[in-house]
Amino acid sequence: DMNNDGKLDIVDFSMLNDKVNGGNNDYVQYNGHYYRLFNDGMTWEQAKQKCASQTYRGKRGHLVTITSFDEQQIIEKLLREKGTKNSYWIGGYRDPRGYEYRRGQRFKWITGEVSDFNNFSAGQPDNAYGREDRMMVYRNSNPLSPARLGAWNDLARDGTCNNQPFFGVNNLGYICEYE
Repeated sequence: DMNNDGKLDIVDFSMLNDKVNGGNNDYVQYNGHYYRLFNDGMTWEQAKQKCASQTYRGKRGHLVTITSFDEQQIIEKLLREKGTKNSYWIGGYRDPRGYEYRRGQRFKWITGEVSDFNNFSAGQPDNAYGREDRMMVYRNSNPLSPARLGAWNDLARDGTCNNQPFFGVNNLGYICEYE
């Protein structure tokens, strides 16, 4: 559009993008799946139930499973652009009956997907205090155990780790995947 001074107007396409995404830019699409980050603090089980109770565009939700480098990049983008918490629950859990295939980690995805992709932070999973049986992803680095954005860690299902102020449900969000 030309205004009266002969110069082009700046066009804001952000509204167009919002319309393309069905009016909700909280969802990111990749490979036919949708992803959404929630900044609501809760335990792993509560987050698992929240995701499972939701659908988006006819697709059932679950805590996110990260099975490829490309999917990891999507999650890191959400953490950077939408995150406000220190860490976020993801859909991995320690199976006490599982085959120990990597340093005793025994972690499985809640969907049953099998993947060789791994993004655990250095020295993780460590099952600190013998209580860490759920997975989370870092947005901020833990001062006691530095980790980059997007690195995975094991954590107790209640979100705590020896009363460290970095953890706790108030410092945890969760990420849902819809497929």
